[in-house]
Amino acid sequence: MSAARPRIQTLAEAVDALQHYAPPPAAMKRNYSLELMRELLAALGDPQEQLRVVHIAGTSGKTSTAYFVRALLEAAGQRTGLTVSPHIVSITERLQLGGRPIAPEQFIRYLNDFLPLVDRSNLHPSYFVLLTALAYQVFAQAAVDYAVIETGIGGLGDATNTIRRPDKTCVIADIGLDHTEILGDTIAEIAAQKAGIIQRHNHVLVQAQGEEAMHVIDGYAATKAAALQVVHPDRLVAKLPPLDLPPFQQRNFALAYATYQYLAVRDHLPTLTPAQIRAAARLAPPGRLETFMVAGKTVILDGAHNAQKLASLRAALAARGLTTLPVLANFMAAPPAKITAALQALQPFASHLIVPDFAADQDFNGRQAVPGAALVSEARALGIASAEHQANLEAALHDLLARPDPVVLVTGSLYLVSLVRPFLANP
Repeated sequence: MSAARPRIQTLAEAVDALQHYAPPPAAMKRNYSLELMRELLAALGDPQEQLRVVHIAGTSGKTSTAYFVRALLEAAGQRTGLTVSPHIVSITERLQLGGRPIAPEQFIRYLNDFLPLVDRSNLHPSYFVLLTALAYQVFAQAAVDYAVIETGIGGLGDATNTIRRPDKTCVIADIGLDHTEILGDTIAEIAAQKAGIIQRHNHVLVQAQGEEAMHVIDGYAATKAAALQVVHPDRLVAKLPPLDLPPFQQRNFALAYATYQYLAVRDHLPTLTPAQIRAAARLAPPGRLETFMVAGKTVILDGAHNAQKLASLRAALAARGLTTLPVLANFMAAPPAKITAALQALQPFASHLIVPDFAADQDFNGRQAVPGAALVSEARALGIASAEHQANLEAALHDLLARPDPVVLVTGSLYLVSLVRPFLANP
């Protein structure tokens, strides 16, 4: 018999304990599989099947859409569970109840109860699989009215894709080229992976977008006898009270509101007042066009980690009258085409680029960013003439704040955003 697992006492110990489940980045494609997750959930009694779920996939906007869906449901008096990734402020964002991340002591208590169950299963789940299973277990124990579940990568083989209930509501946000090394090289291939969250007789809300993605999603929904509802955000936003949101967030909020409207009819939820709708629209996730005042400067923080997101960020900045500004940015290592496209999208508004080196330990152990010197070299070749490499992240932020401009930007990987944010929130 193995020795009893020592009890976790602090959130730092919880983070350390979970890190032991993080596989190396090379295992990312191998971990895009449901086999282990299904075995673990079966050992736990399949808690996911006790939940009324809103399941959200997409390349861009899925976390914001998840937060907005949660906010609208909470405004209607419904108790929700929400799990998203990556986390930005605290690991407790992976386990949200009643409209907010749970308290650290509660997270520790849940983890101390849960890890021995995992040990007894004799399975060896990854970090993401374990935390997703924990979320399902906690949400079922809490008997939430709705569980809002964001996919990690893709959908078809994603660890969240284990709910077979026909009343699951599927939400598909904008689709673009990302994680091509796992999901495929074309919009059609990636759309097929995102559409993989659709199970038989589900109701599917999809953001209106390019024909290539829409054709795939429509065909997949038909094979599952699922009802497909296309959301046209411009039409819906025009019917809502004025929202203080950038264009890309208005698009995400429209998708979330259409989801709420569907659930309200199906489940007899109340009609929300304009004040409730506006309040829900203010509850975007951290690290999405978030603003801080530091050392007399406005610092904008936005995890725009691909060309699609960077194009939306550029439009949002332009709406604020910001056409160029100094930027601190880097991206997680990815196929060269993605990095090139991201830099091309960044080039029109980066007056100066500072590239730090960093690594991320969420979900995978020691995922590396693109080497800063190499990214600077490519950035210069693509027309960002003023670019510098700063190996140390804190020094890079210091250099950004030392620029003469009144407004500066931190963008790129959400993992980078999560590392920078503590310096901005607690200067």
